[in-house]
Amino acid sequence: MVHRILVCLQRIFELLKKVQPVPGETDLMWWGPYFIPRPREWCPSHFTLYEGTLYGRLFIPPRSYGLSWKMQTHEVNFDRGFSNESPYLDQEVWIKALSQMEHRHC
Repeated sequence: MVHRILVCLQRIFELLKKVQPVPGETDLMWWGPYFIPRPREWCPSHFTLYEGTLYGRLFIPPRSYGLSWKMQTHEVNFDRGFSNESPYLDQEVWIKALSQMEHRHC
């Protein structure tokens, strides 16, 4: 499953590079595409590239899902926050969201 998330992140990063970053920021920052988990539910994403690490956040009420991808080592970490849920759930949410974003914008 780790390989699958890496492939998704690489493809999304290629899409982000085609989009103008948020102006006036010191790091490269993008308000990414929306994830639509259900009809009429649009959930924003946010990405920041800082010192070779791509940070992502999905805002799906009532919580948010974070990840970081160290691009040189291909290490992916999920932000657990205050959640007691399985880390595999975070991975599944990200794979579904990134796959959908890529599909809608290619």
